[in-house]
Amino acid sequence: TKSMKVSARMFVLLWFTFVVLLNVNLAHAFRFVSWADTKSARADLSELSDQAVLLNPDFTIYPGALESSGFTLSGMNAWKEAMDGQLTGATAPNGMFDITFPVRGNHDDSNTVGWQDYFEFQATANFVGATNYTNMPGEEDLTYSFDYENAHFIGVDVTGSASAITSAQVAWIDDDLASAESRGMTHAVIYFHGPIYCVDGHCSCSKRVCSISSSVENLIEVLNQHLIVSATFHGQEHTYAHTYIDETRSSPRRSATPSSLSRGASAGAGGRGIGSPGVSGSARAV
Repeated sequence: TKSMKVSARMFVLLWFTFVVLLNVNLAHAFRFVSWADTKSARADLSELSDQAVLLNPDFTIYPGALESSGFTLSGMNAWKEAMDGQLTGATAPNGMFDITFPVRGNHDDSNTVGWQDYFEFQATANFVGATNYTNMPGEEDLTYSFDYENAHFIGVDVTGSASAITSAQVAWIDDDLASAESRGMTHAVIYFHGPIYCVDGHCSCSKRVCSISSSVENLIEVLNQHLIVSATFHGQEHTYAHTYIDETRSSPRRSATPSSLSRGASAGAGGRGIGSPGVSGSARAV
């Protein structure tokens, strides 16, 4: 039986942790952190890292905007120091960088080769004990996935709003989720920069139901074919938001189709969380 428990804590800034629970004996329970969009606010990130490490997460995900103005080696080294809490706490690294899986946002997209040279997420997966790590062909260390305990994680290289996701990425997500299901994964979590359901200044939607781009609608239709998808995590919006997905979130263009993430869902993943401005997410109804 899947179960969900949600609680929240306030720290200096808001940020998410997400705890996936399976079975009453919590045999597969684990903790991960999602944070994003700290950009040049490195002292804030370092302070968050000092707090995050006390929660002893198994790993963290970071949906974009690591820097302010494109990928630079100096900027990434500064981000790494902040991730390791070296700007506000002890000068020695606290190890958070080594367990983090970031993806790019619109502020990180100026040097694709530089990003791929800097990160090696297969090594990160090995370090945290993740399994079945794989890259989307042609997008090595940009779009990738891995298993952890009973959950599957997919990081997607979407350098901007959700509408920037490509048809090739959506097709790969579809195949990747099918593979995860064949391995018996109970949950799947997808993360990329722009939120599927935007709520703040990065979109023109000012009401509950708005038209969405065809690329996002195609993604939602794919996700609805895979009921292991429990939640998505995003950055970009610079606000703490959780979107509860139910039938009213269906696209007006295809209201007769199962365009809501809640259709047919029997349970979601659970969490308790911190907060970082820029982190938003959506989850299936339970």
